[in-house]
Amino acid sequence: FYEAYKVKSRDDAIKQFYNISAKWGLPVIAQQFIEGDEYNLIGLGDGKGNEMGAVATKKMTITNQGKIWTNVSIRNEKIFAAAQKFVQATKWGGGFELEIMMEARSGELYLIEINPRFPAWIYMATGCGINLCERLVKLLIGQEYDTHSDYEAGKTLIRYTAEMIKSITDLETLSINGESK
Repeated sequence: FYEAYKVKSRDDAIKQFYNISAKWGLPVIAQQFIEGDEYNLIGLGDGKGNEMGAVATKKMTITNQGKIWTNVSIRNEKIFAAAQKFVQATKWGGGFELEIMMEARSGELYLIEINPRFPAWIYMATGCGINLCERLVKLLIGQEYDTHSDYEAGKTLIRYTAEMIKSITDLETLSINGESK
């Protein structure tokens, strides 16, 4: 399922409930609003309860669908401990992403979403010095791999789009042949 909305009134909540249920069906999950900052952690589990590395980030700006547009790597032991607890309890095998809210008033962590895969922005971990994809491949083929999560806080990921101006014949060639020259 996909889509989430922040609502400010009961009427707005009812409206969004019907919009989401009409589009996706039931059930619809409703959560209490948590005032605070959004964090993400990408990690890797070995399937036996051991973490193979993780990188935590703070969302700086997001798209209208709540997806990361810019983020910054951080070091937060509460977030790392939550990820370790998740991996141990589930004996998670493979990549994952935890989306977390940290309540501004109390500093309490709230798990918002678990994605059972690496996110589209997985290269952020590699840019920080934790190549989780390489570690996963090494695990799968039985080679030795690093398990540390030592990286520098303060690395920033910025998503961007780029336009290309090409001849229509290039698009036609790509569509027909699967490649363009």
